[in-house]
Amino acid sequence: MIRFRSEGSASRSSTGRRFLQATLLGLLTLGPAVSAQGAGSFSLSVSPTTLNLAPGARTVSVTVSNSGTQPVTFSAQLMGWTQSGTDALTPTPDMIVAPAQLTLPAGGRQVLRLARLGTPPTTQRAYRLLLTQQPTAGATGVQTLLRLSVPLFDGPRGEAQVKAGQLGRVLTLRNVGSGHAKLGALEAQLAGRWVPLGLTYVLPGTQRSLTLPAEGAVTGLRYTDEDGRLQSLPIDPVRP
Repeated sequence: MIRFRSEGSASRSSTGRRFLQATLLGLLTLGPAVSAQGAGSFSLSVSPTTLNLAPGARTVSVTVSNSGTQPVTFSAQLMGWTQSGTDALTPTPDMIVAPAQLTLPAGGRQVLRLARLGTPPTTQRAYRLLLTQQPTAGATGVQTLLRLSVPLFDGPRGEAQVKAGQLGRVLTLRNVGSGHAKLGALEAQLAGRWVPLGLTYVLPGTQRSLTLPAEGAVTGLRYTDEDGRLQSLPIDPVRP
């Protein structure tokens, strides 16, 4: 059994072999596809990088490609996605994905189909499609296992309404709207310079907490919206 820790950390299996997880949380870029180079000369790309179930639809598909020179085996799993300060992923009975495991040859491409099992939700729900590389059987030494995570949204799109507050080095983003917020290339202004915080999602009716890299009051927040425009985010000076 292999147990993954957080990005950039290593863990040991029961046989003592070490594995390293490289985690790419979906939409590392704002483009139409996201790709990742893995060990063993394979390169996975996923398109599209955000999945939305259209009104009245029960299924959506995503294409996974291997532009490398060696095959790669990975599993596909759908998880429910919630937030309460941090992201949490839990198994869900609401969605299925097929095929659940496959091997992509060099230059290969596979369409994965995701389907809702129950009735359409009346409010927006969020999921993550996890594509996890499987370890090579019988291999020794260090293997780098790649994981891609693609967001999936189901239900009415709604509008996001994000409010920001700060307490010490913790920046809290609250979404009081009815739709998710995607804050691309989020930056905070600290001590007169802009500090990158990365791509951040805030789900409707939840909050996301970020630890700032340094002490000091945040005097500005800016991000790139889904249309590629630079936007600012107001900071509530009273509420953390």
